[in-house]
Parts: sequence; C-alpha cells; structure tokens
Amino acid sequence: MQATTTALVGRDADVVRLRELLAVERLVTVTGPGGVGKTRLALDAVVSGGWPVCELTDVDAAEDVPAAVAESLGFSSVDAAVVGIGEAERRLVLDSCEHMVSAAAAVAALLLRRCSRVRILATSREPLHVDGEHVFPLAPLDVPTGDDPDHVRDAPAVRLFVDRARTYGVTLNVDEQTAPALGALARRLDGLPLAIELAAARAPAFTSAEIVEHLDARLDLLERRRAGGPHHHRSLAAAIAWSYERLPEETRRFFTRLGVFAGSFTADIAAAVAAAPEEDRSAVLVHLDRLVAGSLVTVERRTERTWYRLLETLRDFSRDRLREQGELDRIQDRWVDAMVRVATDQVDTLLRTWSLEQYVAIHTLPGQLAQAIRWCLGHDSGPDRAHALFLPLFGILRSANGDFVADLGERLLHRWPDESAPNWAVTAAITATAHVSLGRFTTGAALAERALRVPDPGYAAVVARRALFLCDRASGHDDRALRWVEEGLAEAERLDIPPFHTELQGFHAVALAGVGRFDEALTAAADAHRDAVRQDSRLLKMFTLLTRGSLLALRDDAAGAHLLAEATAMARVVGKPFWVGVGHRSTGLCALLAGWLGDAAEELRRALDVFAGSGDVPEMWVTIRSVAAFLVAAGRDGAARTLASSAGTVPAIGGVDVLRRAVSTRLPVDLDATGPVLPLREAVALARRELAGPPLRAPEPVNRFEREGAVWTLGYAGTTVLLPDSKGLADIATLLRRPGREVHCTELAKVAVHEPDAGVVLDEQARRSYEKRITELQTELTEAEDAHDIGRAERVRVELDLLVDQLVAATSSANQVT
Repeated sequence: MQATTTALVGRDADVVRLRELLAVERLVTVTGPGGVGKTRLALDAVVSGGWPVCELTDVDAAEDVPAAVAESLGFSSVDAAVVGIGEAERRLVLDSCEHMVSAAAAVAALLLRRCSRVRILATSREPLHVDGEHVFPLAPLDVPTGDDPDHVRDAPAVRLFVDRARTYGVTLNVDEQTAPALGALARRLDGLPLAIELAAARAPAFTSAEIVEHLDARLDLLERRRAGGPHHHRSLAAAIAWSYERLPEETRRFFTRLGVFAGSFTADIAAAVAAAPEEDRSAVLVHLDRLVAGSLVTVERRTERTWYRLLETLRDFSRDRLREQGELDRIQDRWVDAMVRVATDQVDTLLRTWSLEQYVAIHTLPGQLAQAIRWCLGHDSGPDRAHALFLPLFGILRSANGDFVADLGERLLHRWPDESAPNWAVTAAITATAHVSLGRFTTGAALAERALRVPDPGYAAVVARRALFLCDRASGHDDRALRWVEEGLAEAERLDIPPFHTELQGFHAVALAGVGRFDEALTAAADAHRDAVRQDSRLLKMFTLLTRGSLLALRDDAAGAHLLAEATAMARVVGKPFWVGVGHRSTGLCALLAGWLGDAAEELRRALDVFAGSGDVPEMWVTIRSVAAFLVAAGRDGAARTLASSAGTVPAIGGVDVLRRAVSTRLPVDLDATGPVLPLREAVALARRELAGPPLRAPEPVNRFEREGAVWTLGYAGTTVLLPDSKGLADIATLLRRPGREVHCTELAKVAVHEPDAGVVLDEQARRSYEKRITELQTELTEAEDAHDIGRAERVRVELDLLVDQLVAATSSANQVT
C-alpha cells in the first residue's frame, strides 16, 4: 500500500503519540470505527521507517492469513519468517485486522513470541486481545460546537473539508456567512475523515449548505431504516450513499460490481467484470476517472501500470448493494470467468517461453487464483474452470510453496475425481510435482503415473515424467531417472513446448552423469545452454549455467567455479533469491571438492544467509546438510554430527544436485552418526558460527584411483577429477596395485606371448582399436577447443596423451622383438 499524497490534517498529536508508543511497545493496535482514518494514521506514523504492510482486506479466508503475513515480510511461510527473522529487528503493519481478527491475532502472537525484536502496528475496528497489546483508540476529528468563524476555522474536521475541497479546485473562506454551514457539515459527518473527503468531492457542484441539506435527507432515511445502528456508521453510510447517488446510473452499476475485488485490479480486469456488454475500454476509463475524482476508488502506479482499489468500507458498501440487487453471485462468477481468461493466457505463454516478465506476472496471481478456485469448489458443478485456474501454479512451484499447491490440487482432484475430464491429467501432474518437491516420493510418483495413464494427457505427458525424473533422481534410481527424462524430452519435442524441452535437456545432462556417461552429460549441458540463449530466457540461462558449472566442476575446479559464479551473478541481477542461494551453495561445494576450504565456508555462509533471508525452509536444511559435510572435511566432527542429525536425510530434488552427490562419494564424509537434533533456528545459528570460525586447515588429502561404474575417480595431492573408463586407465590401475613388482606388457595388452622376456606384442585388432580411439579423441579435442570448452578439452587431452604414449611404447617394443 502506498501512502496518499494529500496532507494528513488534524492528526499531528496522534502521529507523535503513536510514534512514541511504537518506540517502546512491540504491538500497538489502532482501533476505531470505519472511516476514522486508522490506516492513514498508521502509514503516516511509519512513513520513514520502511515498515512492510500486510493488507488483510486482500485475504478472503482465515487460513490464508499466515501466508499473507509471511509474504509481506518477504518469506514463504510464517515458520520460515520466524527462522529467517531470528533476533533481527523487523517491523510490520497489519492493516484492517477486523476482516480476519482471530487469524491476525494468532499470527501476531506467534511472531511476537518467537522473534524478540519484531514490532507490529495493527489497525482494527476491535482489539486483537494479544498479550502485550497496547490499544490506541482513534477518535473522529474534533468538530466545532458553535458557529463562531474562528472556532469553526480551527476545528480539525472543517480544516480537512477545506483542504480536500481545495484539491478539487474549490477555495473556501471561513467567514460569518460560510461558518454555520461548514460547522453543521462537520457535525453531520461526526468528524469522520472518509465521510468528509467524500463530501468534499461534491464541493465543485454544491455549496456547503446544499451538501448539508442532502446529507440531512440521507440521514433521515437511514434513521428510519436502521434505527438501532451505530451513529458513526450511519453518518459514514450517508456520506457514501450520497456520493454514490450523485454518480450517473451506468457508473453506479460499474462501482457496485467492483465490490467483488478484494485487492488491486487493472482497468482491463475491471472491464471484464464490471462493464456492461456495450461498454468498451474508453467507457471503463471514464467510469474509473469519475470514481477516482469522487474519492470512491484509490489509484496507484506500480511496474509501469495503473492499479485501482476500493477501501474496505467502500467495498463493503458495494457488496451490500450487489446483495440487495441480487447480483453478488452473478458478478462474483463473472470475476471467476475473468480470472480463468487470465490463467489461460498465462499458461499459453508458459508453454512458449519462460521469460522473467512471465515469472513476475505469475507470481502476482497465486492468492487470486486460490480465491477463485475455492469459489469454484463451492459453486461449480464441473471442474473445467477450477482446473484452468490451477494450471498456472506450475510456474511458482518449488519446495517453499509445495504445500500450498499440493493442498489446492488435492482438493480439486478429490472434488472432481473424473480422470477423463479436460486438464485432469495436468492438474494431477502438477500436484504430483508439488508432492515430490516436499519429499513425498511415493505419493508424487503414484499420482504422476496415474496422469500418464490418461489417454492423450496433453502436456501432462511432460510434466508427469518431469516429476518422476525428480523423484527417481532424488531416490537414487538413476537408470529410471534417465529413462523418464529421455521420454519427457521426446514428448516436449512432439508437443513443441521449447522451454520445457530446454529444462529437460539440463536434467538429461544430470541424469547422464548419474549413470557414468559423463562426456555425453557435458555435451547435453552445453546444448541446453545454447537453447536457453537461443530462446533469450534469463531464467533458463541461469539454470543451464548452474548445471554446466556443476558438471564441469567435477572435471575442472576453476572452470566450473567460473561458470557457477557467472550464473549466481545473473540470478542476483534479475532478483531471484532462490537461484542466488543455489548458486552460492553450488560454488561452495565446488570449492569444498577442490580443497579450498576458506572459499567453501564463505560461499556456504552466503547461501545460508540468502535462504534464511527469503525463508526457504527446505533449502535452509539442504544448505545445513552441506555445511555438515564441509565441517567433516575441516575436521570438526562434533558440530558436523549435530547439524547432520538436525537436518536428517535431505533428498537432493532438482537438476543441480551433482555436486552434493560428489561430496558424499568423493570426500571422507560420514554423516550418519547420531547427534543432537536442533530446531531449525538453532541449527542455522550453529552453522553460521562454525562457518565464521577461525581459519581452517584441511586434513591430509586422500589419494584415490578407482573405478565406479563407467567413471574413474583420480585423486592426488588434494585435486580430484573424474575420467571415463578407458584401457589406459585400467592399465595404470593394474600397475598401481602391484608396486615394486614386474608386470608383463602382454598382461596389459591381453595378447599371447611366446617369449616371456621379449617385451610387448600387439596384435592387429588391438592396434586398430588404439588407433581408432586416438582418431576419435583428436576430433573431439578439436571440437572442444573450437567451443572453448576447457574442461572437456583437458579431459580429452589427458586420455589422448596416455593412449599415444602406450601405443608408441608398445610399437617400439614390438619392433625390438622383430
């Protein structure tokens, strides 16, 4: 919410007192009747303090309040906020709590109890009744008791009316002629700022005396209809109703229909929901201009677009009119239709491109989509609209909001279990992905396989296989993971959905590495990055750079670290905390594998800070597990066991997990020992202390020369590399296993020997195999150098040199025999 540009009149003492309270109290609730100016006072009191604002008028269900509060603080959940804030000083404005008072009170109490330096300023028509709450009752503005011009002129309620009339081009002088009407007007409106501002909007067309006359008539009517209602409420209702009745009929109709919007809206969405069939966009803009001019709608500009909003009191008024006219359900239904069109457009774009603009657009929708889905669950007989509303949520899906997506998806699938319904398979596949992101592999895999059994499942054929790849990859079933991702690639190509195909190419690279096909993995990663560049998708470029960097780091520490740093910088520029954190963690693991413990500590600390700052709880635990591995490598086993036990077994879910696997297989890391189990907040604190500890010395490096499947791991003097299986490496391994002993060359060549002491004899088949492989490697080296692929070129060069040396030596020995 943005503070208005008009001056706050008559509240100087209230602002000073409220600021004094906020300096010493942790929860202050400004209370008072609707229209008294609670929100405006709160915003002015904290205008220079950088307080985020959570507008609870945007929330339509009590269970959504915690998420709304967390989002306003910059976190994915309240639990994440508690951990991320910790002992830091944070502030929050909870606006319009009466809308969801019990839920707001519960969240406020939790934050105050768990975060010792959090301060909350709430606005509500009633107190929250939370321990430690200081209630600040806000009274209406003082009104004059008589008609003396000086007294009337100084009365805050009159000063406000005069000030606001000036903004409409009307200059009012308070003198003996005007003072009686102005004083009567202020008294008629009970000094309520919103009512006064609405009346001031009529100043260009009516004199103060005429405004009083119209208000008297409206109040008489209200007195007869609502004799028992609160006096202040009747005064405000009279002001709203009188302003409303001054509007042209078509604008009145448009205004009442805007009551279905809980939050901000654009002119285009307003046209779809509130305009008459014959009205075009220009007519809608005329309506909005009239409503803004009459103070019935507020306006603000964000991200180069104009957004409109109704204050809660005015929204309530509009919804009451809709109910009286019997139109509320029909217009609410029309709003759902408009949201379906928005959702469909987003999905169409999602299938064509993953641009940063698309990412931002989708992340503005979840709350509204959830509200519309709940309406469908309660009102629709069929699932078509609800499924359409659910599909864009794929664009926001990761572990931090997996619960939100999984819950909505399960409710949808339970409400309409017919698997033949359009989009059922896609809904099931997205829900399955949400379960997998949370580590619920059995549930996720079963649901994804159900989606694949549906005839012609559409792009669920890709999303479901993507979910199954993630599931099997995290579970260690690498062969199945490779199969799923290769099937998904084929489906993505068949369906012509380029961004999905590019992402799956990155996953394919990871899957190939998992089964030991490392050369192919590097090629697949390079292909994925080229596709991302071709699509000009910064999101995909970040992902593919991280994938390439992670794989390359297993061959060439420096080259891999360079790509990872580039990807992290790109994520920081485009403002994606999740990818910034992943980049820092991957760079830290790369440094850990290379033995650069100082760099590893710094990068892991940065990753932990990023995830704690964004409140991404799953990624915090993943990072803590990585810190535990780092501490083992640094010789701090006690703290490592504590962090590992606290994190538990954290599955590596996603494409960029090769470095975590490498740490577990290539370093002497034993994280299975049982230790104390800390809550997340304490585990984060311990990890930070250990990472900020004194300079670290790495233990003596472990030398290795062994084969794992189709990959050889070579480690010496702190440097470790992976190489594909080859005869030359097998020969070296044979020699190393027999130090000080003579090994006959024919044993290595696996050929017959007639003279035991004569030397090596190569038969023609062996020679042709050597020469064929050398030719292949020379071609591959040229390609790698042309592509500036440092890691690949170095790997090829090593194998080429070894084979050439062996062939020359063997040929020389054969000539000597001859």
